[in-house]
Parts: sequence; C-alpha cells; structure tokens
Amino acid sequence: MKVIFLKDIPFTAKVGEIKDVTTGFARNFLFPQHFAVIASEAQLKLIERHAQGRLMKHEKKVKKVRDMLKKIQFMKLKMRVHSNKAGKLYAAIHAGMIVLELKAKKYEIETQFLHIPVPIKRVGEHKVELVDGNEMLGTITIEVVGEASE
Repeated sequence: MKVIFLKDIPFTAKVGEIKDVTTGFARNFLFPQHFAVIASEAQLKLIERHAQGRLMKHEKKVKKVRDMLKKIQFMKLKMRVHSNKAGKLYAAIHAGMIVLELKAKKYEIETQFLHIPVPIKRVGEHKVELVDGNEMLGTITIEVVGEASE
C-alpha cells in the first residue's frame, strides 16, 4: 500500500515522503495516529502545496537568523549562572537558556538553529554555532560568568 507521510517517523520516513508499506502497518499504526494518508492524486497535490508553504516559512526563518547574526556575531552574550569555586557549573547551559538570554536582549531565534558542539559546563568563553540542517550560518560567543554559592 502506498502512503504519504504527514509526520516524521524516525528511521521510517520524513514528511511528504511516499513509501510502500504493509497494509497492517498502515491500518493499525499510521492511519489511526494520523502519521500518513493513502497516496492518491488529490492527496499528492495537497501535500505538494503544504510542502511549498513549509519551505517558504523555513526560508523566512533562515533569512531572519542570518540578519540577526549580522547584528550579534561580534557581540559577546554574557550569562550569569551558579558555579562552584573551581568554575564548574552546577547545571550545563543548553540551547533553551541561550534562546531566553537572546530574547531578553530583543533577539528572536529558535533552538533548532543553535548547535552547542561541546556541552557548556565551565566558566569562560564558549562558541555556539548557528546552523540550518548541515549548513553552518555562523557562530556567537557566550561568556559564562559563575556566581559562586556557599
């Protein structure tokens, strides 16, 4: 049975992909959970229109990130977090924390565009990459300042 996938399913298919699957898998899993629909001409046209819309939205987001990067690529983002006296953080800094700090400075970005190559667990300067899939858009510098607690 040929189906069109409506959602990403890890190790199976991505959105908009057309695959041949067993009837039982389609009826018992894919259709009830709205992961796929039967591949027909009408569905193909509808999916194609949705894919174009998603692509345009994604391109707008990437353009927005590129424009924002021009403004902040030379800026150091300073983050204050709790650490011990040796400079080790009690909790690692993750992409969500960086997004919140950027929002506080009036820069909008989504966590999907941030890639932290090495977990940030120590005080000091760290580089965070801005990526879109496999394409690297640029880097920003994060300065982690520890607040030693007793």
